[in-house]
Amino acid sequence: MTARQAQSQSLDLGTKGLSLGDELVIAEDLYSGGRKIGDHSVVCTYIRVQPGDVQLQCVGTFALPEGQITSQALLHLKGQATPAPAVDIALTGGSGAYSTARGYVHTVAAGGTERQVTFHITLDDPSAG
Repeated sequence: MTARQAQSQSLDLGTKGLSLGDELVIAEDLYSGGRKIGDHSVVCTYIRVQPGDVQLQCVGTFALPEGQITSQALLHLKGQATPAPAVDIALTGGSGAYSTARGYVHTVAAGGTERQVTFHITLDDPSAG
């Protein structure tokens, strides 16, 4: 699956310039086989801003035809302007066909505003409760 950034905005919420509590908001379109199949939104909050060590707490939702999948990650920038080229993001829940989803999503940068996204999901049998 390919995620293509549709919009993004950095919010300077506290002390002028990059500081604790500032946010990065991103909206992406999700494609499979060249066809749009869903959306991804993520909000990242800067939780550490020190020279050579910037960290963001990110919470996101993938909206797909069969349901939604929620995710969360702590990203360490370590002197980089952007997150690492490849990141594994924990799945925290879901709805619809993904109501019992657990696992992670692996993302790999594929240009400035595009990423390859691979879900590694285990779906538990809801009746096995």
